[in-house]
Amino acid sequence: SHVFQKWTSVHNEIIDKWHESQNNVQYLCAIQKFFDPLYNGDPETLPDLLPALIHGIRMINNTSRFYNTSERISSLFIKVILLVKIV
Repeated sequence: SHVFQKWTSVHNEIIDKWHESQNNVQYLCAIQKFFDPLYNGDPETLPDLLPALIHGIRMINNTSRFYNTSERISSLFIKVILLVKIV
């Protein structure tokens, strides 16, 4: 029936978004270790942190099923740049 098809479509979309969120959390947790030193560290440590952070973001872009678009990775990069600018 039409109602069942619609429900199945909505259900599948919810499941896809749930998988996306789980995947995003996994990858964002991988780079989270850089944020505390950025917030609380000495600005002179930035040159040591940034190459590893950029490498982590590049790995997210290369391996994530959901962060592998230019729009999404650019959005993440902008947020990181704003964080660095605040420091």
